[in-house]
Amino acid sequence: MKKLHRFSLSILVCFLVLIGCASDDDSNSEIVTLTFTHYMTTIAVSNTTPPLLPLSTKSGEFSSFYRFVEGFDYELGFDYELRVLETPVDPPVQDAPNTRYELLEVVSKTPGSTTETFEVWLGYNASFGSEIFVTGDAVTGFKVLDSIPIDCSTMCDELSIEDLEENSSLIGIFTRNSENVYVLVSTYML
Repeated sequence: MKKLHRFSLSILVCFLVLIGCASDDDSNSEIVTLTFTHYMTTIAVSNTTPPLLPLSTKSGEFSSFYRFVEGFDYELGFDYELRVLETPVDPPVQDAPNTRYELLEVVSKTPGSTTETFEVWLGYNASFGSEIFVTGDAVTGFKVLDSIPIDCSTMCDELSIEDLEENSSLIGIFTRNSENVYVLVSTYML
């Protein structure tokens, strides 16, 4: 009888341990909707070369999205609406996002506008450093971070590396054509 009691108690303890280990504490997690634009942009960030970032919104106002959504493959040229699980990272890791995003569902994926204008930082000079986000030249063609081709038409002179190095901060206004080439509409300096 004692052996059966010990055996039953051992099984119960193992079962409770397994249940405790198997349950994730998602009490702080929240299901949210993220919207991503059909274009990507650069951003001036202290001491780091910025990646091309899609713009995202949770509350109607777009901002650069620095985080990775697990299970989501962004494709330039499409607007997305996603349902994701947003979970705080505990304990937070220094110099890393403090929130984890996991794709639950792609609610919609629609072709983006080819007439909407958007801004892309082309280069900046600041107290913490300078960065140029345009590569190439008028002969070989320009690209944003050596990735997205730029059609600069009659404005290619404004994208010369020498001019970008001399200007404080140059921002381009673009549209995106159906081949995902950024078409330069105008520029301005900050």
